Amino acid sequence: MQVRRSIAWIDQAGKEQLTTLTAGTTAHFSFLDLPPLSNADWSNWQEGTITTPAFGAPASADYPSVGQTCAISGIDAIGTSNRFMLPAPIKGLFTSDENTVDTLNPLFFTLNAQAAFTIGVPQSSLPVIQLLAGWLFRQAQGIRETYLVNNLHPTRRVSVLWRDATAKATYTHYIGVAPMTAFLTALSVMSNAIVAQAWEGPLTINPTPTPGPGIYGSVNDLAHLIYADRNGNRTFIRIPAPKEALFLADHKTVDPAYAGITNLTTDAIAELVVPASGLPVRQFLGGYLVRTRAEGLA
Repeated sequence: MQVRRSIAWIDQAGKEQLTTLTAGTTAHFSFLDLPPLSNADWSNWQEGTITTPAFGAPASADYPSVGQTCAISGIDAIGTSNRFMLPAPIKGLFTSDENTVDTLNPLFFTLNAQAAFTIGVPQSSLPVIQLLAGWLFRQAQGIRETYLVNNLHPTRRVSVLWRDATAKATYTHYIGVAPMTAFLTALSVMSNAIVAQAWEGPLTINPTPTPGPGIYGSVNDLAHLIYADRNGNRTFIRIPAPKEALFLADHKTVDPAYAGITNLTTDAIAELVVPASGLPVRQFLGGYLVRTRAEGLA
């Protein structure tokens, strides 16, 4: 059994980033090692057992790529709206314009029934009472999800790894007020991709995150740390908005002797596994600075 912790970060500009830790039982201590290494602050996290519900094969017709994404909007009881993402949607979901979701489609009715009072609106933490509409984005790089949530009501998150017919993959994340297994099942039958992995759990929320300044103050700047199991299989920990002290004089290479890195490595060896092999982490191979243009990539 593997569990995965998804951690949302926020920087001083309000930009968001998500990182994940995969563990045998829990990633608690490894997670606690991360905030001292970052100029950003954690906003929320969820941890859950990784399930692999995929069966069959992804379809190659219509909109087969996970880069083609449908955004579906819903509304809560006070009128606050939110949208969630469906990668590689089936063509039959849309009206004749092949762009607008057909809200009279029986699949949409089923999804609406499963989403109601299950999916939540992040800004209010209240449940969605009705799905309203949806649209296709043929190249979805310009749209993104929010990882921030209101702290007024209990919420949870399910993180999903989708894989399409060309072996490309993408992540989506859904905020809920109740377990979302039935909702995810209803959503997956509307996609040409398959749900390769999912993990769900209650959200732990930091009510007052306090991100700080720094040379690498943006969550678009990442310290990319590489770990390996006994057979050399690799996994990665990405620290958003890393503190300058993590790096050697070249400002690019992570200093393996830095106390925060050695603490993280000790706890990673005790807790984390390499997802591809399921074997425990056994060594730190190194790390370097990555500067990206987009949020939500870690």
